[in-house]
Amino acid sequence: MPRSADQSGSWRDPPLSGRAGLHVSLALVLALVLGACSSKCACRGPFLFRQDIRQLVVYVPELAGSSCAEAARETVMKLDGVLGAAPDVEGRTLTVRYDSRRLAARNIERTLAMAGFNVGGFPVNAEARASLPAECTQGEQQ
Repeated sequence: MPRSADQSGSWRDPPLSGRAGLHVSLALVLALVLGACSSKCACRGPFLFRQDIRQLVVYVPELAGSSCAEAARETVMKLDGVLGAAPDVEGRTLTVRYDSRRLAARNIERTLAMAGFNVGGFPVNAEARASLPAECTQGEQQ
């Protein structure tokens, strides 16, 4: 389509139509979606997901000393979606910060049970429990 002059006498290009207009529209939408994805958000592919950071406090009777606390902390830190874990030996609790869009609270509890800790009503893995530091199994009886 040739260029034409408008009423003011300036030349303008004809509007995009058909496939060319569709391609330009799709390119703009894609640029907006990808441009909106920054390092501050959890981004998976071209779709945007917001993090939902939660905190879980788990009572772990085996947290009788620093080696037990470190074992529990290391166990949950291996999970994808856990942002941090802070054991409290005196209160025998483990506070876990996690992204609930990537991980559920029950998964954290189950992982601790599979590592040998008595948590959340899950059956304790006997083999893993036997490999825990000695102070962990003594702490439950105190």
